[in-house]
Amino acid sequence: MIIVAAIWILIEAIEKWIIGIAPRSSRIRCAAVAWSRPVECLARLVSAQFGKRSHSLILEANGTPVLTDSATSFGVVAGLGLVS
Repeated sequence: MIIVAAIWILIEAIEKWIIGIAPRSSRIRCAAVAWSRPVECLARLVSAQFGKRSHSLILEANGTPVLTDSATSFGVVAGLGLVS
């Protein structure tokens, strides 16, 4: 899903770049994503730690993909920064 979304966003961005339509309020979106990612990262790390302590595989699994999600989110922030 992330790859499909990234391709779709790329196609839309190139189309808008060629047509010349300026993006709207991308700074606000960039700030929202940049703020929410560390909060989500912290929540998932806490979830993983609590899962290890309580021997809950579900909580551990919920906290495991933190690095992948963070890398994807920071890529979104970088892309929004480039667009703005």
